[in-house]
Amino acid sequence: MKLKVTAVMLFVVLLTACSAKDGEVQTNGGQVNIDTSAKKVAIETVNLSQPNMGKAYSLALDAFLSSSDEGLMRNMKYIAIELSNIPNISPAEKEEVLNDFGKYGVPVMDTTLGELKQEGKLGKAGSLEGVLIIVESVEVTETKVSLKGSIYKSAKGGIGKEVVVENRGGEWQVSKSDDTWIS
Repeated sequence: MKLKVTAVMLFVVLLTACSAKDGEVQTNGGQVNIDTSAKKVAIETVNLSQPNMGKAYSLALDAFLSSSDEGLMRNMKYIAIELSNIPNISPAEKEEVLNDFGKYGVPVMDTTLGELKQEGKLGKAGSLEGVLIIVESVEVTETKVSLKGSIYKSAKGGIGKEVVVENRGGEWQVSKSDDTWIS
């Protein structure tokens, strides 16, 4: 049934796009941006009712750092965030998260521990000159995002975290930030 509705909506949008000038067409489910300046018609569907997930992820991941042991943050030369374990995160949401972490005044990257090792950034005893935020699991509903993971500084230095952010009145807020283990 959902496929039939999607197919009908796409057909209507294409018909509208073929006869429309550049601009926007409002639909029940969202907004369709139409660019007819090229030989091909570019259609981008934006879900207007979708909460800003980039902000939710950014708040949750920031809670990993803001409530952590200062020893892990001392002399931090970069922040690495493993965003690959967040299902369905869009490139725009990844960029929003990485940009938000710019407030720490160090380079920020989307990478994994394995990639840091390949780049030669893993030192003695598996230590980093920065920190790596590792996302282990994510649960997402329309009003709540739960992240479990850890902050990695070295093979013997890290903190397990569990953070929950909730959408209250259209604004994402951290409702829980707990340490689950410390090494």
